[in-house]
Amino acid sequence: MTAKGQHLSKETRDKIRQANLGKKLSPETREKMSISRTGEKHPFYGKHHSEKSIEKMRISRKGKCIGENNPNFGEKAWNWKGDKVGYYALHDWVTKYLPKPGLCSICSEKKKLELCNISPTYNPETYTRDLGNWLWSCQLCHVKSDGRLARFNSFPHEKRVEMAKKAWVTKKLKNEQ
Repeated sequence: MTAKGQHLSKETRDKIRQANLGKKLSPETREKMSISRTGEKHPFYGKHHSEKSIEKMRISRKGKCIGENNPNFGEKAWNWKGDKVGYYALHDWVTKYLPKPGLCSICSEKKKLELCNISPTYNPETYTRDLGNWLWSCQLCHVKSDGRLARFNSFPHEKRVEMAKKAWVTKKLKNEQ
């Protein structure tokens, strides 16, 4: 330990650092250290930042961690998965960055819109974050463009009626919840 106000030389600090390198504290020691700084023993316990200090901190942070300036923004984020992201996360991302028009991109009618991938079937090359591979369309145009309507119509009439009833019951049950 040094006397109060005395400073250690760079060489001494390096020796101390090297001696402590790789040492791990036991869980008991860590718990004791935590308790020694908890509640009334904490150096900031019962104190508050002044309005002047809060204003200084606000000004110093202003504009530093917003959007692209944030060190964890987009591809720099520790949990960025790129195009290997799940279905819902990809749709959320595209919804955030692809502006929603007032009309369907296919039939130009004003209807409720949903995201539509340009590929008629699942294709890993187009199911990416490339906004050129996505458009906003109404549900009817969406099922026509991805082949679901043609697939549905290829079933025999009885099967289509059965599927429609099942979908209607499922929808009704969801609405009741």
